Amino acid sequence: MLRAADERKFQPGCILFDSWYSSIDNLKLICSLKWHWCTQLKSNRLVDPDITYNHSVSDIDIPPEGRVVHLRQYGFIKIFWIVHSDKEPEHWATDILDASESDRKSFKDLGWNIEEYHRGHQAVLWHREMPGSQRCRTTRPYSALVARFSSP
Repeated sequence: MLRAADERKFQPGCILFDSWYSSIDNLKLICSLKWHWCTQLKSNRLVDPDITYNHSVSDIDIPPEGRVVHLRQYGFIKIFWIVHSDKEPEHWATDILDASESDRKSFKDLGWNIEEYHRGHQAVLWHREMPGSQRCRTTRPYSALVARFSSP
């Protein structure tokens, strides 16, 4: 998908994805395309905060402004917390080492928008595939998505 986007001359400001796609190979691919990335990290992801040895990201002290650490086989990244009101705090990382507090808030908002998109898309699939689906109703945030993705 990333290669196809590059072939189509996309120039994203930042690629945002969840921890399932945060492999070193994917991070290096994004870097080779000269794009920036931001992703969730699983709590057991190993990083080196002080050039001594690797620690799980959950065991590292992360100040509110984030912290630059070394990710083995990749290089330096910035890690930070994102807290959603209804969830546990999440570990996030980016290759933008000077990412600011406003950048972090943007990542949080973008992440939530993507979550809403996928929930809406699942509602569309349910609407199309479930028996009796003509009676399906979606909640307000998803109604526009249903209209966008519904097809005969």
